[in-house]
Amino acid sequence: MGKDTGYVSKKYVEVSSDDSKSSNKSDDSKKSDKKTDKKEENKKSDGTCGPGDTGDAVKKVQKKLKKLGYYSGSIDGDYGNGTKKAVKNFQKRNGLDDDGKCGKKTLAKLNSSDAKKADSKTSGSDSDGTLKTERLNWFNGGSSKIPKGATFKVKDIKTGKVFTAKRWSGANHLDAEPNSKDDTSTMKDIYGHWSWKRRAVLVKYDGHVYAASMNGMPHGTQTIKDNNFDGHFCIHFYGSKTHGTKKVDEMHQNCVAEAMKHSW
Repeated sequence: MGKDTGYVSKKYVEVSSDDSKSSNKSDDSKKSDKKTDKKEENKKSDGTCGPGDTGDAVKKVQKKLKKLGYYSGSIDGDYGNGTKKAVKNFQKRNGLDDDGKCGKKTLAKLNSSDAKKADSKTSGSDSDGTLKTERLNWFNGGSSKIPKGATFKVKDIKTGKVFTAKRWSGANHLDAEPNSKDDTSTMKDIYGHWSWKRRAVLVKYDGHVYAASMNGMPHGTQTIKDNNFDGHFCIHFYGSKTHGTKKVDEMHQNCVAEAMKHSW
């Protein structure tokens, strides 16, 4: 069995050419892939890049943008929203089409000796396209930056949770209240239970983000009666003091320093 050889007349057999066609298509596909790969290699080697790209070309662009003051995020080689915004700002400032892509013209300008640095309107973009974190000096004009009655956002550094608060008073530091029941609920989620423990936070108000520290204990005066928060809580900034001792609180200041390392 398996050793016999036989013959079949051609009229009883249909010969298909699919295999040869398939083979030809496969070869064509390989050639196409090679062309695509070659294009990608050329694209990467010339330093141009755009949203969604990653790698050394993006890192070089980010470093240039940071040096010129347009970008303050991390040099991570990821062309995300922050990098795109920084490129757009650079393009606007230097008279280029602001498409957010670092093409040949933008790259040439970026690497030129006459590239314009960022001004106050185009600086401060971070890795998420948001504002640069600032150190608010409480006793050097800082206490008026967020006026009494102002509503602002608070972001907890550790959990990333955000809630809205309102300033009611405060001289040595800012006294605030959660703006609603939902905001109180978010603040409670951050702490687990009400506590005097200091936490590093960011405060966002009127287009600025400030490094700060808060505690989570309801105490003293309450002006918002329907927010489920029996009193107010304290937010400290650089150089602020406690109301009781009238001294700078080291733990609060450590949290402020930690918050300076983060962005919104």
